Amino acid sequence: SSGINAEWPLRPGDIFLTPKLARTVKKHQIGGIRFLYDNIIESVTRYKSSPGFGCILAHTMGLGKTLQTISFVDCCLRNTPVKTVLVVVPVNVLQNWVNEFDMWVPVTIPGEPQTGAEDQKSSTRFYPVYVVNDLLKTFEVRATLIKKWNESGGVMVLGYEMFRLLALTEPSYAVSRKLCRKRRKRGAPIKEVCDIDEEEFYMDLLTATQRSLLNPGPDIIVCD
Repeated sequence: SSGINAEWPLRPGDIFLTPKLARTVKKHQIGGIRFLYDNIIESVTRYKSSPGFGCILAHTMGLGKTLQTISFVDCCLRNTPVKTVLVVVPVNVLQNWVNEFDMWVPVTIPGEPQTGAEDQKSSTRFYPVYVVNDLLKTFEVRATLIKKWNESGGVMVLGYEMFRLLALTEPSYAVSRKLCRKRRKRGAPIKEVCDIDEEEFYMDLLTATQRSLLNPGPDIIVCD
């Protein structure tokens, strides 16, 4: 397999791409993955004490930025304390990102057993990839999925407008009551006074969404 520090002699703790990714990436892409890792993670030891710097991967179109980013994300989820990764993208490429994850780090590969995070010889994905798209019509469904991602870990793919809508909605009982009434309009009958339990339910979802997306937010954010 192909190491992030490929020219160095093998040592305990070295980080590798999965066999499927290692067979695919080109030399300049290894450099890009190393660049991302050095600037964001630095090292497994430094990760725990340093906020990292962030960086911009500015290769021209067609040089495989998506593949490099997916390789980097997969390395982080397998080898570091990183648990949650948020990928914010233009809405027209939402499904493309999900498809790319499924292509390069699939959930299953025929003839290969699915293994855990510690097995670097496996090309299968042990973490989920979630997406919030137009098929999820209500705040309740979207927020519940985001809460699940935050608790269980993995990758969340989200459009910019959806991120703005969800992240900038301040938790308040006024908003909670509004959501409660919107839910009643879809069913029967409409009541002016919302049930206290329903208000608390939506307030919890609003707070969990803020915590998942902004404060403290995910471990890594990717902006396409």
